[in-house]
Amino acid sequence: MIVNQLAIYTQNDKGNVHNILRILGEHKINILSLFLADTEDFGILRLVTEDNKKAQDVLTQEGYMTVLTDLLSITVKNEPGDLEKILKKLADNQINIEYMYSYTEDGNTNILIKTDDLKTTENSLK
Repeated sequence: MIVNQLAIYTQNDKGNVHNILRILGEHKINILSLFLADTEDFGILRLVTEDNKKAQDVLTQEGYMTVLTDLLSITVKNEPGDLEKILKKLADNQINIEYMYSYTEDGNTNILIKTDDLKTTENSLK
């Protein structure tokens, strides 16, 4: 299934992630998943929320640079070897993963993957 992700590009300053989450909370925007990647100078906060467009509008008004991106969401049982099976299929089909992150919920692992071609990626997993 294709899902939408909101990326927020921000300075790597103390309290900045807290400020972003405070703003979203004040606007009653529920976060479903969160991933933070940072360097010494800047950070990228990747979120899936219940309303990414509203989150984007609110954060843009607050001066944050944001981008909406589609990802492939895959759910597997949270058992040893299940993630490896997914990655093997992608490797066998020569699919390059730009980035991925996962979270567990109700005994399942939800994997969010960004590749060059999400439809090809999705078809390779059928």
